[in-house]
Amino acid sequence: MIVNIGVDSADAARFKRLLVRNREHLLTTLFGADERAAMPALNDKREADYMAGRWAAKEAVLKALGTGIGPVELPEVAVFTHESGQPYIMLYGKASRRSQELNIDRWHLSITHVKEIATAYVIGESVSFIEK
Repeated sequence: MIVNIGVDSADAARFKRLLVRNREHLLTTLFGADERAAMPALNDKREADYMAGRWAAKEAVLKALGTGIGPVELPEVAVFTHESGQPYIMLYGKASRRSQELNIDRWHLSITHVKEIATAYVIGESVSFIEK
């Protein structure tokens, strides 16, 4: 059963500017240590596109959780990539607890890029939900 959905878009040009201004601060604010370790080596344009997609995915998850930024920190929502290229979500801390409160035990994520805009769509699903 679908519990909640979330969608968000982000402009890669914004991330390109942020990377130039303070790359390390952006990386530590947006990504947890595991995500930073798993990041592929990318050129400047691809790195901005990558970050915009990850930002959009994290925001979409926060919308599906009904929290927004604040109650849940961005690194508590992690986005990784399977060998196949498919992105997937891992939740930590408050994000994980909120997901459990909502009985969401499976996440579906799609990220797309058109020109400099990245859009992410998530579905939070309860596979353990039993209708009466």
